[in-house]
Amino acid sequence: MASFRKSERLNDKRAIDALFDRRSTSFKHFPLLFLLRSEVVKDRDTIQVLVSVPKKRLRKAVHRNLMKRRIRAAYQSVKEQLSDVIHEPMAIGFVYLAGETMSYDRIQHSMVQFVDELSKTGK
Repeated sequence: MASFRKSERLNDKRAIDALFDRRSTSFKHFPLLFLLRSEVVKDRDTIQVLVSVPKKRLRKAVHRNLMKRRIRAAYQSVKEQLSDVIHEPMAIGFVYLAGETMSYDRIQHSMVQFVDELSKTGK
């Protein structure tokens, strides 16, 4: 089973600001928005991840935490395929877009579509 170590989490303020900059590459597969930025991660693991579920979308903290857990679990399931596609240090942001909670299967399907699209574009 894949793990989600602390070193894989994106927590540098400048890197997060750069990730949400307009120059970042983005892919949208409902219910997730994927943001990619390559030059913000230095001397770390190949991929650093940020998971965001806005309070505007899901008002209750219980539901936001549930969706964060599901997004992290879906990421862990495709992490090996993603590392095969991405060969340079990169920051990836997962932003939840739906207004209600979604099933794990729907989130994982979105994650698989993202990996497939990345492999086609050769990012």
